[in-house]
This record gives sequence, C-alpha cells and structure tokens, in this order.
Amino acid sequence: MQIIQNSKIIGVYHLPEEVIVRLHSKIVEIYDDGTLIETYSLVKRNVSWLENTYADSSEIVLDLHVKA
Repeated sequence: MQIIQNSKIIGVYHLPEEVIVRLHSKIVEIYDDGTLIETYSLVKRNVSWLENTYADSSEIVLDLHVKA
C-alpha cells in the first residue's frame, strides 16, 4: 500500500494493521504499534497489478491519494 500526497509517495506499508481507511468519512489513519500517528483525507484510491517476470511474481498495490 502506498500513501501518495501531491504526486509524491510519502509512505509504503505492508501490514494491514498499519493503515485503516474509513471510506464513509474518507479518512486514512496511519498506526504504529497500535497508536494513531497520522491522519489524512482520502482523495482517491487505485488498485494496480504489478508483474515481475524476472522474479516470476506479481503483487497487488493499493495507492491511496491523500491530502493533509
């Protein structure tokens, strides 16, 4: 999962408990060891499929575009 602000990646997270997306209120919350450390407003979200033919693997990436 990538957090993108102003077309720049500001964070990359791999564990689901690190980022909570509140879709109804359009809030993205970032946690560290269960403690809320950052909050952003969700602008849009994109899902992409990345294939690495060299490593014979693929990955689903969620891009969360946010504003402060």
